[in-house]
Amino acid sequence: MKPHLLEKLAGAQGRVDLSTRIRELCAPYGRVVTLDLMPFAGGGYCCYVEIDPPDQRFAIMRELGGFAFARGVTFRIPLAPGKEGGCGKLFAPGG
Repeated sequence: MKPHLLEKLAGAQGRVDLSTRIRELCAPYGRVVTLDLMPFAGGGYCCYVEIDPPDQRFAIMRELGGFAFARGVTFRIPLAPGKEGGCGKLFAPGG
């Protein structure tokens, strides 16, 4: 994911806030039909987004650095490591 977009996601206060911020990033491309956040084994989240109109998924792939999966786009949102092996905060560039 591009650093300036990670900055917009950094500091999200939980999954609901993160989902809201992702919807805001996707808004210029259309209406978010489906948004799923799944914990990523290596830390962070794997995000799946379906958008209407579906042909805009390629623009989202370019912007968010994701890849096509089913009818949507999947991309990874990394987390900084937390203390004692726990989950940390969303990565912010340079931080």
